[in-house]
Amino acid sequence: MNKRKVPDKKFLFFSIIIVVIAAIPRSIELISGNYLFGFDQGLFFQAVKQIVVEKNFTLIGAEVGGRGGFFQGPGWYYLLSIPFILTKGDPYGAMVLMWMLGLLTIIFSLVLVKKCFLQRRLLWSVFFLRFLPKL
Repeated sequence: MNKRKVPDKKFLFFSIIIVVIAAIPRSIELISGNYLFGFDQGLFFQAVKQIVVEKNFTLIGAEVGGRGGFFQGPGWYYLLSIPFILTKGDPYGAMVLMWMLGLLTIIFSLVLVKKCFLQRRLLWSVFFLRFLPKL
């Protein structure tokens, strides 16, 4: 016999509701077109511009702590280069990338917590996670 695993419709319904509700606070700046472009974003985009436009690839990422001596890897720069290329350098592409990463965090946490805990604890943990738009 071929038994297929039938997804729980109630869980699926609540998961979709939580993801939609989580998208609302993350979408405010995206929809309004308010570019959150501060000091760090400027440094990131300068590094991405050197990578994409000037073809100057780097193996050192952003400096951590401000005192020097510790650097992150350049993976974030190379990830930011994808929307930089697609939007021809418009910082709005980075905002869309951050919006997508925020929603993917919610979806992956749904999957991870579902595998580790009971369904009730899963919905509560993701419900609280959706209130953190910085993730």
